Amino acid sequence: MRKLVFLLFVFIWTFGGWWGTTLQAGEVKGYVIDKQTGDPLASVTILLIDIKSMKMLNATETDTAGNFILTDIPAGEYYLKVETVGYKGQRLTLSLGPDESKVFAIRLEFAEVGAEVVISSWQMNETVSKISSISILEGDKLEGETYPCCVQALRKCSGVDMAHVGVFYYEISLRGFNNYYSTAPYIMTDFRHSAMPSMGGNFFQVMPFSPVDIKRIEIIRGPGASLYGSGVDAGVIHFLTRDPMEFPGTTVMVSGGERGLLHGAIRHAGKLGNNFGYKIVVDYQRADDWELNSKDSLDRVVLDSEVRPRDYSVKNFKIYGGLKYQFSPRTYMNLNLGYGRTTANLYTRFSAFRVNPGANSFVQFQLHSGNLFTQAHYSWNYVGDSYFYTSKDLSFKDRSKLFKLQQEYTYFIPDNLGRFIVGYELGAINPETEKTINGRFEDDDALYILGGYAQGAVSVLPKLDVTAALRMDYDNVYEKFNLAPRAGIVLKPYSGHQLRALYTKTFAAFSTLDLFMDIISFKGGSFGPLSMRTMGNFSGFHFLRDTSYSSIAGSDLVAYSLNPQNMGTAQPVGLYLNPVFGQLYQYVANSGQPLPGYTQDETNQILNAINPGNHPVEGFSRGKLGLPQGLNQKYKFINDVSDIPKLEHPSNQTFELGYRGNVQNKLLLSADLYYSKRKNFIAGNQIITPMVFVPNVENDFRTTLYNAFMNNSDLQNLGFTEQDVQNLVNSLIQVANSDSSLSLENLAQNPVAIVQPRENSGPEHAGEAVATTLNFGEVEYWGLDISAQYYMSDRFTIFGSLSFINKDLFDEKDLKEEGSGLSLAINAPKLKIRLGGGYRVPQSFSVNATLRYSDGFPMISGVFIGEVESYFLVDLGVGYDLSRYIPGLRAEVTAYNALDNVHREFIGAPKIGRMTVARLTYHF
Repeated sequence: MRKLVFLLFVFIWTFGGWWGTTLQAGEVKGYVIDKQTGDPLASVTILLIDIKSMKMLNATETDTAGNFILTDIPAGEYYLKVETVGYKGQRLTLSLGPDESKVFAIRLEFAEVGAEVVISSWQMNETVSKISSISILEGDKLEGETYPCCVQALRKCSGVDMAHVGVFYYEISLRGFNNYYSTAPYIMTDFRHSAMPSMGGNFFQVMPFSPVDIKRIEIIRGPGASLYGSGVDAGVIHFLTRDPMEFPGTTVMVSGGERGLLHGAIRHAGKLGNNFGYKIVVDYQRADDWELNSKDSLDRVVLDSEVRPRDYSVKNFKIYGGLKYQFSPRTYMNLNLGYGRTTANLYTRFSAFRVNPGANSFVQFQLHSGNLFTQAHYSWNYVGDSYFYTSKDLSFKDRSKLFKLQQEYTYFIPDNLGRFIVGYELGAINPETEKTINGRFEDDDALYILGGYAQGAVSVLPKLDVTAALRMDYDNVYEKFNLAPRAGIVLKPYSGHQLRALYTKTFAAFSTLDLFMDIISFKGGSFGPLSMRTMGNFSGFHFLRDTSYSSIAGSDLVAYSLNPQNMGTAQPVGLYLNPVFGQLYQYVANSGQPLPGYTQDETNQILNAINPGNHPVEGFSRGKLGLPQGLNQKYKFINDVSDIPKLEHPSNQTFELGYRGNVQNKLLLSADLYYSKRKNFIAGNQIITPMVFVPNVENDFRTTLYNAFMNNSDLQNLGFTEQDVQNLVNSLIQVANSDSSLSLENLAQNPVAIVQPRENSGPEHAGEAVATTLNFGEVEYWGLDISAQYYMSDRFTIFGSLSFINKDLFDEKDLKEEGSGLSLAINAPKLKIRLGGGYRVPQSFSVNATLRYSDGFPMISGVFIGEVESYFLVDLGVGYDLSRYIPGLRAEVTAYNALDNVHREFIGAPKIGRMTVARLTYHF
């Protein structure tokens, strides 16, 4: 019976489907030629896509004469997508009735390398930035791989530094200078700056994009303030999502994998009439992060610093959507809004912290009318009772808000000779942390920004374009204007090849954390009695001095005691020895035990003779200053400490030469050589309060006791000779070193005082080390990015990229800060190599492989200091289109780090291993 039902089903499916299509089936046919030469183009891919469902219903390729034909097409509305290597693709709209046949003559234009790239600053999608170093990742090209996090798609791009520190968590920079809590790259989603207001972090977990909704990702390397806005000095990553009117339909995605990964998403978009479109996207993720291992020496240091147990569960949730109204072909309005929430471990430069939860909401309005573009967006945070793992009783909250208004106008020069753009930007950030993050600065921490710009791009000769721009920014903290110029030329010596030269100068923006943070991030753990206060630097730090200290300590700096008995008491840089002797005397007197080498009666007589109440011991052990270097209790010793000026806007001057080329429509090449000079560079928080050590305390104490006892009349009355005094001193020091609380050896190895700035002095701040954001002097470096893509056929592609930067560590001499003890790491490898390839058969299967090598590098990110070892990873993926069984269904499996090379990509983060993810996607 089952066989009969099955055969009946096959008969109805085959012949019933054939009968239906023969009654109303239509066809589309035509030919494709080169627009310039008229030559027929073979092997051009022709895709037929249903507009309502966005499903690909049919596909073919042109023959050697450039002809194609698609048959058995039901009546409906379709896109005809035409694409091939080396030519600009086309997408034609057609409406087909029952038994209707349509013929197309398609002329493809040669894609001059660089000119075809559309870079979407929030200014109108203009192609004015082809002078920049860019990479474009199209959404339909990413469908062969599945990603726990969309940013993983960037791992193949040259110039992108990605530190994988959690299942969904990446720290990303462009051309080096990565960090925990990285704010350097300017992350955008649909023309809106997507960083968390006030906190400033690039938390991709809450940003409004999903694998089911990505249209394309744009990566712009190098400074770009004149194109993208205030403070864009370290590149741009722009995620663009799918327009509801251009991509209607429903997509459902489910994926799962190792680490308990579960990821589900749904997108629904549609049109109401010809003018109104809408969409909604829901995305949910959960997983268990990689864990720190107490048996690993680096992990052990981190765990020892933490006083709360780790929670490794991760949950992310996003819901966002939009409405679009098309008034006319040149005028439309968008309203976008969304909410993202994460419960996860995140990292600052001093501690991991648990957001419980961390959420961000936004609303965005855009109006595009002719040459005028206007945008306003408002976003706000909700961070609940989150906490640092390094503090038992301190939590923080955040309700910060951000508002931006942006507007510009474009004037096109007749005859397509160029364009000019003018615009302005207003921004306001209002931190609200209930004094948990911004502490004493909570009531005076608003930041207002005003920016204006003008830019022109002109074709001065048929093969020569010139671009120039100037941006001006002003903020209420510094109350001065910063000017950012940009100029470049593009030379097209012959078709398919482009040379460019670019000069830019930009100024980086501050986050409010750089200026106004005031929070305890460490309390207890490996810092013992010390706390760590992280502070913003909007007014500078000034260290107190007392000239009367110079004669005794050799330094006029004022230090503050770390002795629990007189915590916070002002003192010179060193240690008064009378209290040390007083503690030792009380210990011997209270113990009731004789001194080594003496009877109890002799001990009692000695104690009466050396009673510090009658014979004070005057002595001082001079100290050394040591700046803490991470969690491993290492210190860099310095001679003195200088006042720290308030933050200045960092500047970045970059000179860049680039080449893009298309060799015989098979090989795409790109090479960028750049030189950058940064002034007042900000590398994140640094500990500025040196600790006072007394490395010679035992010898100084021995000498002090000897001198005091030689002049002690009561000991002389007991008949003590010089040798007797020496023996007594040795006996007392032996007693001191036998007890950990009195040990002179321990006293020499641990700080006895701390040098505090005036801005954090007073009894309420006793025992607090201070970390703040600093400007470095000057940083000079150069680098090279090379990429290549070879199309062996329309189905088989291989690629490779190489990125190199000449320095990964700058010492105090490199920084022109000699004597400061400062050093700066780019926290990224000097050398990165990516190789791989992919094979894809339309409406069938796809396979891909990527090999990734990253050089080892030194890391300095707050307290996380060490050496990251080099690593080599292999990613493998396979996909299969199941549309022949269930229309619109596709399956993919990707194994990241398929060989399970357990490695660490950032100091302080856990080691990570293989991550295999399987995904089903259904379009209807």
